[in-house]
Amino acid sequence: MIGRRVAIVCSAAALALSAAACDSDQHSASASSSTATAPTLRVTSSVLTNGGVVALPQVSPRCGGQNRSPDLSWAPGPAGTAAYAVTMFDPDAAAHGFWHWVAFDVPADRDSLPGGLPAPSPDIRQAANQAGAARYDGPCPPAGKPHRYIVTVYALKNPIALPDGAPHAQVRSQIAADTLATGTLTARFGR
Repeated sequence: MIGRRVAIVCSAAALALSAAACDSDQHSASASSSTATAPTLRVTSSVLTNGGVVALPQVSPRCGGQNRSPDLSWAPGPAGTAAYAVTMFDPDAAAHGFWHWVAFDVPADRDSLPGGLPAPSPDIRQAANQAGAARYDGPCPPAGKPHRYIVTVYALKNPIALPDGAPHAQVRSQIAADTLATGTLTARFGR
């Protein structure tokens, strides 16, 4: 009888873990499904090259940098673009990655961001990043294998009606729902 109860409890625990994993996977998939088939924007930067190394000014002061957001330029979005958003994500950080930067409500008539975007910025909002600050936070991974830093520009069909400092997950959810086109640059940094 005790063996049967243990088996039932173990089965229930396994089912709960499986459901949680599926829910987590569905959340991840739904956040990226709208961008999976989106047209591509060409994104460039004078300080980040695709496949290159993040320049020291863009690195966190904890690793000898200046925490200066990269300058970015992109091709105009498709018809219907109402705003742009920009994110920087480290998929190699522990616990499912780290969101370093989420800037949004970049006006639709803009095709670039200057380097060193101030926080707050007069015409662009910035979500609270994973460290809790509404600004760009540069790379500073632990010693070991270099991490990848994926900068993505999104053309959006609607502005995001959230304030500066809104939670990054909430802003990213709206970005995923309203994406018309995307473009990325991926650079690395390690120590």
